[in-house]
Amino acid sequence: MLTEVESRSTDGSKTWPAFLGLTFDKPRDKTRLIKSVHNGPLYVQKLFYPEGLEHAHVYLLHPPGGIVSGDHLKISIDVGENAGVFLTTPGASRIYKARKDISVQRLVFDLKIGANALVEWFPLETIVFSGACSRISTKINLSEGSCFAGWDICSLGMPASFSGFDLGSFEQKYVLQKDGMPVYVDRLELCEHEKSLISKSAGLQGFIVSGFLLLGPFVSSTESTISKMREIDFIANSPHLTSISRVGNFLIGRYLGNSAEHAKKIFVNWWKLARPILMQREFCEPRIWLT
Repeated sequence: MLTEVESRSTDGSKTWPAFLGLTFDKPRDKTRLIKSVHNGPLYVQKLFYPEGLEHAHVYLLHPPGGIVSGDHLKISIDVGENAGVFLTTPGASRIYKARKDISVQRLVFDLKIGANALVEWFPLETIVFSGACSRISTKINLSEGSCFAGWDICSLGMPASFSGFDLGSFEQKYVLQKDGMPVYVDRLELCEHEKSLISKSAGLQGFIVSGFLLLGPFVSSTESTISKMREIDFIANSPHLTSISRVGNFLIGRYLGNSAEHAKKIFVNWWKLARPILMQREFCEPRIWLT
């Protein structure tokens, strides 16, 4: 049963914190959800197995859809040894300013991956509306023999409406660790009164949508895989920048442009090439993306 948890922002209005804690295990030949704890509007309904019992597809649900001033969402996921999990969301996350004060919206995602486990974390895009003050933190911890694939796509404003991110602040930190030691850190910070990073050539170069795809660790050479990724014929007549590089044993794909949908299509094409090599599994698109 869903339990509503409320608190108060600095102006006395109600906020809506939420927590979701999931634990997965694979005692035999099936990945199972053995523990689920939630407060507020965050939960999962059931697991799907479109590609076999060993690899579960899980949809993280947040019925309100929008995250407003003062809200705090935390998701903590523990994937046990040898388990396989594909995690996604049914829709984009929208971050708004809804109060007169500057209450911060916080989203925290903490993922622990056990030995020899395979985990994919592909949330749909985060749309940050002008005036929002948001802090997003993602931390992933790998164990021996485990593999991870994930992306992060962020739209600062609404490109289709030609609205940018003129007011507010945004801070995003994405950390990948191996046995507690950082192996990849990505951070973007836009201050309340200084957003020149959006237009600078060393920043977002005037684009509204940015994203990256993180894959690894690979145990063999990835040069041929990188070459094939770069040869893919991407969306024509759409201004954007893409790149693929190797950092240690990980592949990092990046996108700068004005379309979250284009970013997703490019990342999916890359992942179709890399998944059989990294996880020995063909790409299986979740049904929820087709609705």
